[in-house]
Amino acid sequence: MKTICTVFGAGYFPKMPGTFASLLAIIPYLFWHTNQPIYTIFILIVLLLCIASCRNTEKLFGEKDPKQIVIDEVLGMSIALYMLPYHILHIALAFVIFRLSDIFKPAPIDKVESWPGWMGIVSDDIIAGFYANIFVRFIISVIPT
Repeated sequence: MKTICTVFGAGYFPKMPGTFASLLAIIPYLFWHTNQPIYTIFILIVLLLCIASCRNTEKLFGEKDPKQIVIDEVLGMSIALYMLPYHILHIALAFVIFRLSDIFKPAPIDKVESWPGWMGIVSDDIIAGFYANIFVRFIISVIPT
């Protein structure tokens, strides 16, 4: 399970492993942005892998929400990109807004992060992904690209 929750070792990246994993999450979007059913299935599989792999890995790492667990960033970033119109600016905005939301934890992210076990690990990134997706959509509606 360590392999899955660290996204095949990306969580051991020496600097900013969450940011690195968020960048890796862009790759599936690049391949499947034109096939929403496949991309939706990808997100659901990542969600299931998050739940399964994060259930016991906190115990393996000996701390709450260890920085090596980055599959939640892949999930959150995938949600941030979900059904966005394909444009490099949209991808960049989603990435920046997702990372800022994940780092600074605006409400209610700051609250759900304290939930026990996998729920606390995964839920904050899901909400950060939704924040980023909604915010990018708002920007697109105000300033079309």
